[in-house]
Amino acid sequence: MDKLDYLHELGINGLYINSIYKAKSYHKYDVIDYTKVDEELGDEEDFKNLCKKAHNLCESHA
Repeated sequence: MDKLDYLHELGINGLYINSIYKAKSYHKYDVIDYTKVDEELGDEEDFKNLCKKAHNLCESHA
């Protein structure tokens, strides 16, 4: 989230987020629960804030 402004300045207008679900291992490919963000990466509120900030940056550029 700290780098969203920087990415926006570079002209990047999309994010591909991969393997954020609760999993057994560090690579997150052995998912335990597809409905939960892995606590090592934050929580659902962090993810919502990331999406909101990214969306707002894209809207301000349109």
